[in-house]
Amino acid sequence: MMRQLVFRCLLVMVIVALPGTGCTETTNSPISTTSGKDQSERLDGSSQQIKPPTWTIKHRVRHDSGVTTVAMHPSGSEVAAGGILSPLVSIWDVETGRLIRHIKGLKGSTQALAYSPDGRSLAVGRGMITSADTSVFIFQTGTDTILQRLSPPPIATHWAPAGVGMVDTLQYSPDSQFLSVAFGGGGIGIYEVATGRLVKRMTVYTPTFKAVAYSPNGKYLAFDQWKTKEGEQFWNPGEIQLMDTSANGGILKTFSGHTDLITALAFDPRGTLLASGSNTGQVIERLDPKTNHMVRKQNDDPIRIWDVETGVLVKELAGHGGQVKSLVFIDDGQILVSGSYDRTIRIWDVAGGTLLSTLPGHGDYVASVAVSRNAKYLASGGGVAEIKIWQRD
Repeated sequence: MMRQLVFRCLLVMVIVALPGTGCTETTNSPISTTSGKDQSERLDGSSQQIKPPTWTIKHRVRHDSGVTTVAMHPSGSEVAAGGILSPLVSIWDVETGRLIRHIKGLKGSTQALAYSPDGRSLAVGRGMITSADTSVFIFQTGTDTILQRLSPPPIATHWAPAGVGMVDTLQYSPDSQFLSVAFGGGGIGIYEVATGRLVKRMTVYTPTFKAVAYSPNGKYLAFDQWKTKEGEQFWNPGEIQLMDTSANGGILKTFSGHTDLITALAFDPRGTLLASGSNTGQVIERLDPKTNHMVRKQNDDPIRIWDVETGVLVKELAGHGGQVKSLVFIDDGQILVSGSYDRTIRIWDVAGGTLLSTLPGHGDYVASVAVSRNAKYLASGGGVAEIKIWQRD
């Protein structure tokens, strides 16, 4: 066996260095962060058996409306929640379940929340009817002090001729220096947190349900858009754009394969894998312009796992029966947590592509899931005016 392995390596060294042989591999890809050997071991399904993580409900706490978004401080010390048509942001102590405080006085509903990775600030994205009223507020953590107020970028689109508006989602860069915000109507802005300055803006062909995700090194931003050209109104499959976040950076890759709107994105901690979820379970009835007949379609789109370097689809995680709204990698990327409108939170083995467990207990759709940095605590919220705080056993 050893003689065969030595011979194999010598042969490969003469011809070309191949991934997974034990010899040195080189690559010119700007987004390569791990070797092909490491990647294949993670994705071939032959890795050692993963023990399913188990969480039990530690606290059930009440918000004043249906929950649209939850965020957890990286330390796992507190959870923030916001709701539809609610001016309040509620913040809870994870250990005791006690309400710490309410952030009050903000107009509209809270559409998106995010703590900075360094834990120093909390971003609150608001939903309003017009772009003039829409804002993102950056608060100093633990206080009601507003550090920055961010306005939508000056972008007008087919869906928002007066300017993009309602915040769909937001995410901090890994170094906490920048905040990426997706706005309803088809716009994305990247802001410098310290100054509030808009450093990059993009017009995106997607009216709503947009998702954004930073790569772990902060150099790339993944976002979704419809694949069809403006003006077409039949089935609109989603595709993922991978963009260089530098001021003059452009689109590096496109990931195609989804059959509907993409509603959630997440990079694994190494930046080698990208998970995407879509509007699965959605039933749409539209007029086919070719036949002039109404066509009814149910989207049956699984969660997809992509190889970031090659753009290749490597796994499909099928099982959710509703829109996938949250995706979070834990345990060094071995496990993916997903929250869905089908009222479940599911725990997946990424390498094996299998379902490990399902967290029950939600009486309505799950709109948002957040996990502490060490994955000890998990928070979830949705259609019921309740936030569940889970503790890992």
